Amino acid sequence: KTINDWLVSLANTPARLRTAKGAEQQNVRATADTDEARRRRRSSANRILTILKAALNTAYRNGKAGADDAWRREKPFAKADAPKLRYLSDDEARRLVNACDPAFRPLVQAALLTGTRMALRGVPMAVIAEALGHADERITRRHYAHLSKSYVADTVRNAVAGLGIVEKGNLVRLDVSI
Repeated sequence: KTINDWLVSLANTPARLRTAKGAEQQNVRATADTDEARRRRRSSANRILTILKAALNTAYRNGKAGADDAWRREKPFAKADAPKLRYLSDDEARRLVNACDPAFRPLVQAALLTGTRMALRGVPMAVIAEALGHADERITRRHYAHLSKSYVADTVRNAVAGLGIVEKGNLVRLDVSI
């Protein structure tokens, strides 16, 4: 209960600013209480919880704690670390590249042309993984191809619409139980 109360309190506390040694602690200006703001605070709390659990596990392994069940039961906030599913449009990507310092521009171009951009163009994960030098698709899927549900649905619709089995716009979701 103590760890859970601390975690909830941490997630509800405004972000702190770095302050000079001995100076009074300052918090970030009040921000709107939005879903995104709450997700970000929970994500920060989850990272701090991970560090705390690592320290407590070390103490347990070194015989400094009699049991480890108290913190093992504490779970991080769910879906706090989910990636933000927003992709730059082609126009936004061009503006970003044009705004970059010429020396930095090739790095930004390379970042924009790999991974997620290829996934949005329908390039198979195996091809993206090979182009990026990954041994298999798992890392590609985890780090470069967080596909939004709407993108997946649109891709499936476009792929099956041309088969001539159903009329375009006449696709429905089927729940099949076995």
